[in-house]
Amino acid sequence: MQYRVLARTGMQVSRLCFGALTISPLQAGLPLVEGARIIRAALEAGVNFIDTAELYSNYHYIREAIKGYRGEV
Repeated sequence: MQYRVLARTGMQVSRLCFGALTISPLQAGLPLVEGARIIRAALEAGVNFIDTAELYSNYHYIREAIKGYRGEV
């Protein structure tokens, strides 16, 4: 995975972003376990940048996916 420094923060962010709209009720409407599994796969591949918004109603997928990553997210 390639990373870039986020402006003046010094934070390294992946060049690839996971667009969380696709798993949300507004699009695929995946079951919680499946949506979380997909996000976890992205995290394991090195993605550390997730695009989401309150409108997507998908925070529960992200919350489930990052269990066990608390110190790293």
